[in-house]
Amino acid sequence: MPAGLKKRLTRLLPYGEAQNLRLTKAYYRELSFKDDKTEHRVHIEAVVMDGPYAGDLVEDDLRISASQREPGTFYINRSHPKAKMYPVLDACLTDEEFNDLVDELEKVGDRDEIGMLKACAAALDNASNPAFRAKVIHSEPEDPKKNPPFNKLSGEGTDIHLYLDTDEEIHDGKDLTSYQQEANEAASVDLTPEDEAEMNEALG
Repeated sequence: MPAGLKKRLTRLLPYGEAQNLRLTKAYYRELSFKDDKTEHRVHIEAVVMDGPYAGDLVEDDLRISASQREPGTFYINRSHPKAKMYPVLDACLTDEEFNDLVDELEKVGDRDEIGMLKACAAALDNASNPAFRAKVIHSEPEDPKKNPPFNKLSGEGTDIHLYLDTDEEIHDGKDLTSYQQEANEAASVDLTPEDEAEMNEALG
């Protein structure tokens, strides 16, 4: 074994359980598929902060939305219940960091998908206290022997919350019940035609 290295934990966390997570890395990546299609994402890596699974890895790919109303432009979706980029940014960035990202995105412009994703990745990677809480599920690879399943965020943006400390209170003073109520209300909000199209695409 190379000096200074040890194998990473590869156990799967309990499916569907919420975990307190600390973001450790965020970067832009391109995903290539068999049909030569390329998609752009922000890849995030996080570790469980506490409890029996402390230190275990959770990862996921976050995306932004393509506008159907204004083709060729992109935006960070706040209303779609499956959108995960906004709740991760909202939970991990301080007010100052969030506002700095807004300024950077204005410079990049809404037609530069890669530039927008790189700006989001940089904001998350440099965040001062990127802690959040989310339900964790498992990936479902086509060939589990070649690509073992790993821990990832659930497919619902409404499963991503602010960090929940040990005394069962959200760090901004809300309790879990009130926060979950807000999440449920967000999930039932009337979707725009763009959101409905995106949901239908996600559901296949």
